[in-house]
Amino acid sequence: MASEENASAYSLALPIEPLAPPQALMLADETARRLGWAVFHLSSFGLRARRAGARPAGADVQLTVLLYANAVEVSSGPADGAPPEPADDYRQPIEAFARAFAAELPAADAAALQCRFEQARPAFVPPSRDVLAPPAERRTFLDWLGLLRPRRGYVVTPVLIVACLLVFVLMAVNGANLMLPAGEDLLRWGADYGPLTLGEGQWWRLLSSAFVHIGIIHLLLNMYALLNIGLLLEPRIGPVRFGLAYLLAAVGGGLASLWWHDYTVSAGASGAIFGMYGVFLALLTTNVVEAEVRKELLGSITAFVGYNLLFGLAGNIDNAAHLGGLLTGLLVGYGLWPTLRPGVPALRQHLLTTALALALLAGAGWAYGRLPNAWATYQALMQEFSKQEVLALNALNQPPGTPRDEQLRALQEHGIYYWEQNLRLLQRLDSLRLPDEAEERNAAVTRYTRLRLRSYQLRYRALAENSAAYADSIRAYDQQIEALIEAQKPKPE
Repeated sequence: MASEENASAYSLALPIEPLAPPQALMLADETARRLGWAVFHLSSFGLRARRAGARPAGADVQLTVLLYANAVEVSSGPADGAPPEPADDYRQPIEAFARAFAAELPAADAAALQCRFEQARPAFVPPSRDVLAPPAERRTFLDWLGLLRPRRGYVVTPVLIVACLLVFVLMAVNGANLMLPAGEDLLRWGADYGPLTLGEGQWWRLLSSAFVHIGIIHLLLNMYALLNIGLLLEPRIGPVRFGLAYLLAAVGGGLASLWWHDYTVSAGASGAIFGMYGVFLALLTTNVVEAEVRKELLGSITAFVGYNLLFGLAGNIDNAAHLGGLLTGLLVGYGLWPTLRPGVPALRQHLLTTALALALLAGAGWAYGRLPNAWATYQALMQEFSKQEVLALNALNQPPGTPRDEQLRALQEHGIYYWEQNLRLLQRLDSLRLPDEAEERNAAVTRYTRLRLRSYQLRYRALAENSAAYADSIRAYDQQIEALIEAQKPKPE
């Protein structure tokens, strides 16, 4: 911070909306230079400049612009070590700056200013020597809060962040653990899960899962990454394209996760966020982004994506969603390129963007319908098992006085036949990828079916031979069957 001896003699606070703070900083820099100030200190917190030779004493007047979340504070005063000047020497430059800044603000090109910021950032004063950097406790909350306020060219990013924060708060209020929510809580709020998303046809989980997070650390890391890419990308491509790209990348990441993980509960915005980095990577290989900053941004974005993909290999992280989102983002980026070139009429831009979104949604629908759906197959087979089980059990429910030939025919053509059919049906489950619980249940059901089949075969022999010699064996099978049924009943908690 500036010392007390060099405190400003005159200051004004100027609103910066609809610009984001980095864009407002570049507009302030342009305004100062246009008015003849020599900028000698530029950082992410503001700038300092001296009057460039307006009169002999003019070099002793210093302009300071401090950047805040929703405003800039512009002040003037004596330069370091210079004697004080008359008050008008400080007031007039600030009022001139304020008039020029306010006149430029409504028509300012947010995308161009953001590009200038990225280009200028490598030359900023290092944080260790930045005298404009305020204490963290004075700025942090306001800065973050300001970045959650929509403004022209920056609408969708704060809305997405607030939506994710709101979902997390609602989950916590309804009993979800802040650090590691239970799988049931994640599913209740819309997490992606093959048996539900595919097996139950709940396709909407491909989108809702991008707003559900597995603990507060997961949430904060994703929101920080979304904020960074949103500040870079949304002003360049516009809120509508940014929002469409985010949703399409969320769907692409969700589909990739389902393809790779059959029974994993998947949640988080990372697939969609990787998609936004993919959009930016695609655009950085075109002439949409200015050549002066293209190489530097391409290197930094590529490094970020590569590091996070490698990091995903080391832990319990859904890298399939990351890759799916990234590839979807690359497709979206190249698809948007024709709409972002200079001179493209607005109507054509809208038509091309709509056509791209519809084409990718159609592709997503095609992929959704053709993903391996082992759980749905499993459920269908088990429903068939239940139907044949009922038919087999009915073979024993003959009314009193039924002739022996009819009882034998019922045991053979309905009982033994359908138990054999069910054994063949259960063998088909061996080719499916099923969760461990289902595999354990299938083993118990297979044992149950074999016991039933042996019991019916003995009953048939006993009836055909009119013999009581098999009674003990039949009774032993029935006891084993009852014990197995009892073991599969849910236990009270």
